[in-house]
Amino acid sequence: MNTYAVRLESAGAAVTVVCAEQTVTHWSARYFGTWWNAAAVHPADICAGARVTGSWTTTLTTTMPWR
Repeated sequence: MNTYAVRLESAGAAVTVVCAEQTVTHWSARYFGTWWNAAAVHPADICAGARVTGSWTTTLTTTMPWR
């Protein structure tokens, strides 16, 4: 199974959207890229920071390591 990721950063804040559906990460980059810096990242390189995970058919969950 493939996994796709996009990193969104702005003003010291960042979140990574990870999903098995590339359409979700592409949509995130297009939608949030207007206000945030969006860049595709390799999912295996993600090790820290806020991360949003989920599937196309389920509600997305947020993991915030600073809490």
